[in-house]
Amino acid sequence: MVGVPFSVPRFVAFCLIGNVVSLVAEGMGLAIGSIFNVRNGCAIGPAAIAPFLGLAIYGFDFAHRIPLLMNILMKTSFIRCGVVAMVLTIFGFGRHPLECKEVYCHFAKPDVLIKYLDIERTSVWLELATMLSIMFVFRSVCYIGLRLRFAT
Repeated sequence: MVGVPFSVPRFVAFCLIGNVVSLVAEGMGLAIGSIFNVRNGCAIGPAAIAPFLGLAIYGFDFAHRIPLLMNILMKTSFIRCGVVAMVLTIFGFGRHPLECKEVYCHFAKPDVLIKYLDIERTSVWLELATMLSIMFVFRSVCYIGLRLRFAT
């Protein structure tokens, strides 16, 4: 419906990214739930997800001028990893230029958009690996929180 060409690797990557982002978010919720009681968890949950949301969209309009330290910090946002992986899935994988009926369309070529967002040096699979490692950290924190809670 949106003109994305069908290919099996693109479809598999799209579905995999959506599932991995939801598993990472679930792991974060489980980690918060295992550490805090219900009352405190209701406040800590939104406060903990806010930095991930802020880092997810930061710098897409001035991506080339972001300092190295901020780039490293942005890599810790699993939501940003999901957004970058989705953009690479939709506009990558050798996609042909988009249809444009105007005189000039700057983003008709998908490679121009990927270069403008400064994500041409990454890949879908690297972003998936980053999200899986973040998920492992959250699940480990959940395990440690449950062990400490039931140790007494």
